[in-house]
Amino acid sequence: MFLPVPGSRAAGKAASVFENTKGFLNNFLEPFVDLFAWGILERHPRLKMVMAEAGTGWLPWLVQELDYRHWRLWEAKEFWADKGGARLETKPSELFKRQIYATFQEDEVTMSLIPFFGEDHLLWASDYPHPDSVWPNSRAAIERQMKNLSPEMRQKLTRDNAAKLYGLA
Repeated sequence: MFLPVPGSRAAGKAASVFENTKGFLNNFLEPFVDLFAWGILERHPRLKMVMAEAGTGWLPWLVQELDYRHWRLWEAKEFWADKGGARLETKPSELFKRQIYATFQEDEVTMSLIPFFGEDHLLWASDYPHPDSVWPNSRAAIERQMKNLSPEMRQKLTRDNAAKLYGLA
């Protein structure tokens, strides 16, 4: 294993790669939470959102946390009554399961999250033509991640879910 010497040019390059990882979640976290906090999904029940290039592993924890905050809001509704009230009625997890879709590409953890997302709300993506794409090794990536899934489930994740969502089915 190569470990760059702190302060070296190689360490600077390694740090910049990991800085991208930190910035990655910042780009998604605030707008995602706002979909729930501002009642956007609740007011627009036919709106469908795709979390593209965002990964999936962080979403179950965040949705769980949003449900907890929602419950606390309703538990203290008397406190909020003279401050504008608590207008958000639907639990964030219910809105999530109804309106949010997520993409993944190289993410074996996602296979264990299928029950959380539901079989119809996950979409495999190759991220072509970006440099972090799995292309031209897409078939190998699918096989590696989905080896324990049925052929029908693989087809849903790699084709059918996206076709249905975008009206191509």
